Amino acid sequence: MRQFNPKPKEYADTIMPIPSSTTPNGLRFFDARNVEDDDMIRSLLRGNLPVRFDWENKWLRGDQYAHMLNNIDAYRATFGMPKLGEKQHPENIYVQPESKCRSSNSSRRSGLLCAS
Repeated sequence: MRQFNPKPKEYADTIMPIPSSTTPNGLRFFDARNVEDDDMIRSLLRGNLPVRFDWENKWLRGDQYAHMLNNIDAYRATFGMPKLGEKQHPENIYVQPESKCRSSNSSRRSGLLCAS
């Protein structure tokens, strides 16, 4: 397992126009919540510093999720993310998945958009 050094000199620091931010405990990260330029985000993903994506409002892309998994200790230390054990969901969601979209009437009431 890779050791996490919370304050290394990062490759991305030398090429990025986005300045790094610092947590209250002194750990550095890039805040990309408002970054729309995909090339800029890809450049951030070349380094090892955690990148703060807008994960509350958007699904992560595969490369963003991979960056988090490849640097999981850095993300945990920086953002206080818990390390969960394997398979935290009930078994039935794997064996008998159930759609939340039952009918067009119920989807309108619940606000879910379901494909027809």
